[in-house]
Amino acid sequence: MNTYIYGPFDYSRYLDDYRKSYFAITRKKAGWDCMRHYEILASGTIPWFLDLNLMPPRQNVFLPKKLLLDAQNLAGVSFHSRAIDFQVFDERKYRRMAETLLDITRKYLTTTAMASYVLEVCGHPVSSIRRGGILYIHPNLNDYLADTIAHGMYTLLGPDLFYEAPTYYRFLFEFPNGTTREEEETYRRQQYGYGYSYAFTLPFNQTFMNKDRSSPTIERLIQEKFFDLIIYGDIHREGAYLQTVLEHYGPQDIVFLDGQDAHNEMSDDVMWMYASRGWYFRRELD
Repeated sequence: MNTYIYGPFDYSRYLDDYRKSYFAITRKKAGWDCMRHYEILASGTIPWFLDLNLMPPRQNVFLPKKLLLDAQNLAGVSFHSRAIDFQVFDERKYRRMAETLLDITRKYLTTTAMASYVLEVCGHPVSSIRRGGILYIHPNLNDYLADTIAHGMYTLLGPDLFYEAPTYYRFLFEFPNGTTREEEETYRRQQYGYGYSYAFTLPFNQTFMNKDRSSPTIERLIQEKFFDLIIYGDIHREGAYLQTVLEHYGPQDIVFLDGQDAHNEMSDDVMWMYASRGWYFRRELD
């Protein structure tokens, strides 16, 4: 982090620097998937993805890998010199590529697109979500996949059809009136990457915050099959109410999200344990 030049309040400058560039370097970090890829794409810039050809074929399936590789092969572009020779660089071709990538990003790579994909795959499209909505079991810890899918679900469904427990993840929502700059900075520093792009963006809704999330209430609602669908945002770190859920819901109505950066024998055991008990979405695939 000592080379990171942006602070908790520099999000706009961070995106502006991407917008001013033709390419921005990104790479595999702890895992292949990370927010930086999408921040670059959303800025209208083309990611220069290091070692993209080494990415497993089942990984990041929505990322337009061939188009990204084609962009790296544009005439006049040199990664080693970090420069573009505009004498031979085809600006119009570059712009067409950048526009196509931005269009793909808006259609398929947003939090709402990913949340909608999860719902569609498990047979619960947004149009089918009724009275009870979705119970989202959040680990209440910073987790890339759990946070972004929660963000997308709330945006799609709204506060009435999205029920988060054991508590709501406060850091996804805008700061309430009266929050001081010092308090805001403290909260931002607690988030991965200061919460850039995902945190503190949803409208503050006091009614949603005040929902009864007590254990007896949640247990009762699960037993009554009040919810249309139950999603575990991070099955490795939060399994609240799982026994009750498995007793009252079938596999078609349970979703497990696995956002681990890397996997080992133990995490594979977790996957096989739950894959037969619900829909299992894994972020990193070999």
